[in-house]
Amino acid sequence: MTKRGCLHGSFYGYHGQYANYKSQTSTHALCLCAECVQLIGLVNLDPFALALYRIDLDGTITTMLKNVTLSNGLDWGSDGSTFYYVDSHTLAVDMFDFDATHGIISNRSRFLTFDKGEGVPNGLTVDHQGNIWIALMGSGEVRHYSPAGELLGKVITSTPAVTSCTFGGLHGDELFITSAGRKLPDITKTLYGVSEEAVERSATAPGAGGVFVCHPGHSGRAATPFAG
Repeated sequence: MTKRGCLHGSFYGYHGQYANYKSQTSTHALCLCAECVQLIGLVNLDPFALALYRIDLDGTITTMLKNVTLSNGLDWGSDGSTFYYVDSHTLAVDMFDFDATHGIISNRSRFLTFDKGEGVPNGLTVDHQGNIWIALMGSGEVRHYSPAGELLGKVITSTPAVTSCTFGGLHGDELFITSAGRKLPDITKTLYGVSEEAVERSATAPGAGGVFVCHPGHSGRAATPFAG
């Protein structure tokens, strides 16, 4: 970390709070907006009321995708032409064509769908081979898929509440896995099939709220800084 600052200060009046951010090139940033705090309570959930936004270098905010409920993971394939995106409420990972010149996504299709009880797809990252690594909240797993959607392996942690993952370290071959340190909402049992045991253990399991690290035999790229 070399500099700290505000990515953008003009989201006043937008619907939610920002769940994730990644920059694909120095030209564009993609910022996800999701009502995470409200969704934890799920008292007055308004499904598909939120959006995915793009922030350009000049500060322009563009709506990229509407009808979003709970934005989470996002990343690009190894050649930058495919964009992967998670709306956790759908229990799915979608993919788009990505136009890097204009920062536009198109041709949405379903990459993966998870059954209730498998876990809730959350943060994700892509390695140098183009394989997709997805943290599954409620299962304690990070699953590893090929670009064709074939399950290649799993990393299992000691806590059910894994939230995201990314590659780092000196050679980019360490996988860092984040986790939540609070109890998962009871409503996740009925909405997403998270088990009673996972909900009860989520705040007290060894390592809950911590960051796990492993060497999975693959490497990935470092995060691209936003030049704005």
